[in-house]
Amino acid sequence: MSSLDVTVHPPFTDLRTVQSLIDGERLPLGLGAQHCYYEDRGAFTGEVSPQMLARLGVAYVLVGHSERRQIFDMTDEAVALTLRAVLRHEMTRSSASARPRSCETPARPARTWKPRFGPH
Repeated sequence: MSSLDVTVHPPFTDLRTVQSLIDGERLPLGLGAQHCYYEDRGAFTGEVSPQMLARLGVAYVLVGHSERRQIFDMTDEAVALTLRAVLRHEMTRSSASARPRSCETPARPARTWKPRFGPH
């Protein structure tokens, strides 16, 4: 059997905790982020920059996940900008089999999204 890279992609607020666990227990896992914004600096409230993730030792980032595309209207242009940012910060662990990946899913019927705040 060929080697297999296994990664975990916790929410941003749990990255440091998971990183400490992986390092402390010497677990054979790669640390990944669920998303990042393509700009390194600026006032982008709530977004996580690739620079912040790189400082945390993140080696992988999910780019263009279907939820980002459907719920947040992430365009192909934004996916390309984000992928370039991930590559610029070298968040692609290098090995013979590891390559940058963008999430691509076949077209599915759009889900109805409802805000999860306020009275239900």
